[in-house]
Amino acid sequence: MEVGGTIIELISKSDNEVRTPGPIEHIAFKVDSLKEQMDKLDAMGIAYSEPRVVGTAEIIFIDGPNNEKFEFVGRVTKN
Repeated sequence: MEVGGTIIELISKSDNEVRTPGPIEHIAFKVDSLKEQMDKLDAMGIAYSEPRVVGTAEIIFIDGPNNEKFEFVGRVTKN
């Protein structure tokens, strides 16, 4: 769903998947450069997951204070 330039994506889980408690499971932010975002996180001493490619996107996650995940999404760059 797109609202005013913001995209909201709702994802369901199968009944047998366990959900962790917390206000949200995760929220994603689109960034112009995932490398620049990782550099910023490194400078702040914030750990993040290994980058992985999903379709045409490259993503990383960081842990939030209430068991939620913050996802950063950038376009896959071709070398």
